[in-house]
Amino acid sequence: MIRYRRGCGGLFVLFRIQGTSWPFGILPGLLAMAESLIFSYVMELDEEIRDRRKFIGHPYAFQLFAYLLGFIMVFRTNFAYQRYWEAIGAVNNMAAKWLDGAIMGIAFDAEGSKDRPLLDGATDEASCQPHSKFGAKGGPTHSEFYSEIVHLCSLLHALALMHLRGDENLDNIEFAYPTAEGKKPLSVSSKMHLYGMPTFDPNRLDFAAQKLPVLGGLTPEERLVLETDSLGSPLPTQARVALVEGWFMRRLLARQKFEQGDSFSTAPAILSRLYQVISDGTLWFSQASKVAMTPFPFPYANMISLYLCIFTFLCPLLINGIILDVALRAVLVFVTVFAYHALNNIGDNLEDPFLPYDLNELPLPMYQHAVNMRLFAFGVVPKYTTCGRSPTPSIHHGREKIGSRLLISVEGPMNGHFEREREREREREREMRESPQCRTSGNCGTVLEGYTKYSKWGLDCLSNSRRQAHFMSLLLRSGNVLLRGFPPRCSCARCVGPESW
Repeated sequence: MIRYRRGCGGLFVLFRIQGTSWPFGILPGLLAMAESLIFSYVMELDEEIRDRRKFIGHPYAFQLFAYLLGFIMVFRTNFAYQRYWEAIGAVNNMAAKWLDGAIMGIAFDAEGSKDRPLLDGATDEASCQPHSKFGAKGGPTHSEFYSEIVHLCSLLHALALMHLRGDENLDNIEFAYPTAEGKKPLSVSSKMHLYGMPTFDPNRLDFAAQKLPVLGGLTPEERLVLETDSLGSPLPTQARVALVEGWFMRRLLARQKFEQGDSFSTAPAILSRLYQVISDGTLWFSQASKVAMTPFPFPYANMISLYLCIFTFLCPLLINGIILDVALRAVLVFVTVFAYHALNNIGDNLEDPFLPYDLNELPLPMYQHAVNMRLFAFGVVPKYTTCGRSPTPSIHHGREKIGSRLLISVEGPMNGHFEREREREREREREMRESPQCRTSGNCGTVLEGYTKYSKWGLDCLSNSRRQAHFMSLLLRSGNVLLRGFPPRCSCARCVGPESW
């Protein structure tokens, strides 16, 4: 896939040579132009062709053939683009479903508490220790289990891409990330190269020479099973995908049945969704395989090739019979034949989107790298900080950023959700404006206020005039809702309010 630069009236696109289709029309155009020049300089042939009473009275007969060829070429290009677009959608849906299964398995297994509403991350110290309640069941810690799940999901996706591009060589799988037991990356965005995950280089255009990175690599035991079957015959690439999918589900089931972890605390109806999304990913893999394994119909492609050869031979005869100037003949013949063959090559490029030898095909190594990055991000959660020193219920905002958002850290139960009539809210606001300045404003914690009406997801953007803090959406009741945090050691009318609050 080529990401091209736009602008300057299309000059950036016009003068880009790599990946274009027009060079494939140059040779047929030159052959047709040579034929036209031969007919022009052989006087007997030229006089015969110019005589419209004897040779070409009207070009209508040739126009029918040219229109027919143009229509079937346009249809072929349209069908090829449909295959290309279907392949992109299937690969992205396949990855999304398998990633859903991975994050569900990781999140269901993570331990947490009321002080950790996002649960423990894979790189947290608590995840590297046995479960606080069920560690006696044995099995790896959550951090080790996370490493196993992301490895299996990454391997499953890599083998699926290898099948789609027709690659049977397991040497094209490379080590992308060491088994991260106890490793704590300092920065998710800037330290990826330390874990063997280099940024995809778009200048490396030979996808066949690019290996697919797998988190944890391919172990000798896994390679032994994936290489050959029980008779020593090479294992089909589609069977390799089925094998690793089975390992993926078996590992999740073994964790749930025999080992420590919190997945047993999840309702069975919700837990069953974990296996459903993995199955959905395999369904989308089959959709992508349909495009990869089923070529464009041979009779259609064969007929287009035959018609193009006939067109290349007949076009100089027609143009020579109508145009009298020799130079203009040659130019028009070249342009016409060149355009038809270049258009035909567009369909050739698009109809096999997984072919790794063409510059316009899908960048499978980049897709694999993107999946690895998302798997790596599944184990990262922000650290929590508290602004107050009192055990009374309060809501504080952490300073750890993920992307550009600030997350909320909750201390104590969230019992600050109360429904109030709109008139009562306005009354309260008036009282706060008229009350004297808070005596402890220098040490007072943040007061959060926000309103929402008839919304399932309330407080989409909470703001405070002092700190201008913005928060993620919180799931609240419908109707008018007031969310308030009570700061410690402050008893002023502005911060505490009436007893009913």
